[in-house]
Parts: sequence; C-alpha cells; structure tokens
Amino acid sequence: MAILKIFTAIIIALSLGAAAPAQGNAPSPLEDAYIVTLKQGISSRHVESHVNWARAMHDASLGRRALDLPGVEKTYDLGTFHAYSGSFNQDTIRKITDSPELIPLASIAQTNPPWALSTMSSRSPGLEPYRYEETAGKDMLAYVIDSGIHANHAESGRRAALGFNADGPSVVDIFAPGVHVMATDTSSGKATRVLSDTSLAAPHITGLALCLIAAENIKTPAEL
Repeated sequence: MAILKIFTAIIIALSLGAAAPAQGNAPSPLEDAYIVTLKQGISSRHVESHVNWARAMHDASLGRRALDLPGVEKTYDLGTFHAYSGSFNQDTIRKITDSPELIPLASIAQTNPPWALSTMSSRSPGLEPYRYEETAGKDMLAYVIDSGIHANHAESGRRAALGFNADGPSVVDIFAPGVHVMATDTSSGKATRVLSDTSLAAPHITGLALCLIAAENIKTPAEL
C-alpha cells in the first residue's frame, strides 16, 4: 500500500524499496520493517531500557520461529526526539506498540482528498487517501521561495511574515505564484489545515518575470 502514513505517535512501515522507474508500479513497503517513535520528555535511561527490552523481545521470538529478521537496526536521538528502526515479526511489534514509552497511535484519513493533498501523501500516481498529522506543523517555519506571499490574505490566519526583498521596496505578491506555493506547501486554506500551525516567511526573489516587469513597465499579470 503506497500511502505516506502520518500518525500522531508513530509506528510506520518503512518504504525502503528503490525508486520506481519512470514507467511501472511504485515499490511496495518493506514487509515487517518499522520506525518506532518514543514519547518526548522520557529520560535517556528509559530510552535505553526500552530499546534493550525490544531487542530482548525480538531475540526471544526468534527462538520460537524460523525467522530471519534483524530486530533493532538503528536508533535516533535528536534533542527530545527518540526513535529506532528495525524489522520485527507481528507478535513482537504488537508487544512494542503496547509499551507505555510509545506515543499512542492515532490515524485519521481523508478518503477523497483534493489533488494537492493527494500528491503530498503518496509517491505513486493517482489519488490516494490523505492521513492528517494532528500537530499541524506546530513550531515549524516554512520559507516560501517564490515571488512573495500576501501576508494579509484572509486564509493565512496571520501566520505569514514578509522577509528579505530582492526587488525593491514592495514584497507584496501581485502575480500569484507565491500565494499558490504557500497554499500548496501548507494547505493554509480553512478547509484543509494540513500545516495550519506552521509559520510562514516570504523571501521576495527576482527572476525572468520580474526582469520583464522592470524592463517593460508591466503593471498587471494580464500584461505579463
């Protein structure tokens, strides 16, 4: 199932296959491979204890079954983010998901997403269900590298700020691409709210269109 699974607390099956060719089906997720995410705020001692426990559970299961799974392969410790990846049989992963050190699973899907949401959710062509992330991009800052964004747009929810400007005194986007990028990247519309808590900064860059605007004294998108 080629769906990007985004959970509040996450045990997600890894899609570790090689990139799909230009024509053909997308690779399937690697069976029995997982990323296990632990709760924020737990001590390093508890993280180490949990990982050792997971290894022991895996080793015990191998003694009862003819399986060739490596168990815990990598651990990740980035500030308050603690996780590990590996391959486990179903009995072991069920026990791991019951551990109090894990963030509880919560999956929400939109079965008929618009085109932009679908392309964000899946690498395979065609429409796929979209799974929402409850944190909505909180504490993230997205830089919209385009023609600028309309910081006072009603749909931006006062999350946008004007940034560096390489084209004179005005950083207001009158030619729309920046607003479109903002909407696609953060789905800031009130109906979707994919990353509705993400802050936005707008570097205002120049390009061929702006060169034409300056050279020809173009005032409107229609003239361009």
